[in-house]
Amino acid sequence: REEVVGYMTIYRSENYYYLPYAVTRKGWRRRGVAGTLLDAVEKLAKEEKVEYILMSVYLYNRSVRTFLKERGYVSSKKLIQYSKIITNKGRK
Repeated sequence: REEVVGYMTIYRSENYYYLPYAVTRKGWRRRGVAGTLLDAVEKLAKEEKVEYILMSVYLYNRSVRTFLKERGYVSSKKLIQYSKIITNKGRK
């Protein structure tokens, strides 16, 4: 039986990839899924001569931040992400 256990959304700008979403199904985490997906994205980026890959990670998500640091990613000193809540629908 086949099932989707992880995915990444990729947007391409002129000189970089932006990955706003990377998800691994619960029960499959820490089994190499995200690493395999990121390897494929990095390989594609090299083939397409993309300068860099940009991702957003919540501050509280230490495991993903550690994972990215171990793979050579660095936090940006130039980018701050802003958000605005428009409605509380669905929030508790």
